Amino acid sequence: MAQYLSLYRLETQLSLEPSELSFLQARLVQLEAEVSSLTEEIDAHETRASHLIPRKNAKLVELDLFKNILAPIRRIPPEILGYIFELSCDPWCLPQHIWKVHLYIDEYRTSSPVAISKVCVAWRQVAHMTPRIWS
Repeated sequence: MAQYLSLYRLETQLSLEPSELSFLQARLVQLEAEVSSLTEEIDAHETRASHLIPRKNAKLVELDLFKNILAPIRRIPPEILGYIFELSCDPWCLPQHIWKVHLYIDEYRTSSPVAISKVCVAWRQVAHMTPRIWS
């Protein structure tokens, strides 16, 4: 087979014996049949995969829900989370390099509760129940 596919033979004029010609034609038919078979097999797998993709995506959503439920932040009591919010909104509790960057500390303080309340519904509820972060 390699003798027929050499670069020299592919780039030059060929003179084939009748036996070589019939061998190559038979091999061509065989390769076309194999390609057709593989194409059909791929199509069957793609059809099956197209049915599996929605099931996989549903399982990924369920997996994310369970991960969210089991996240350690969800087990922090609202009172402690509110206190953490208070500390994060107090410019004197922030590291010095952060509040030096902000020329207007009050601007930072008013934007922080808004940012906190946009994280998720639970954080919004805790932020709204913590009046000290809004003053």
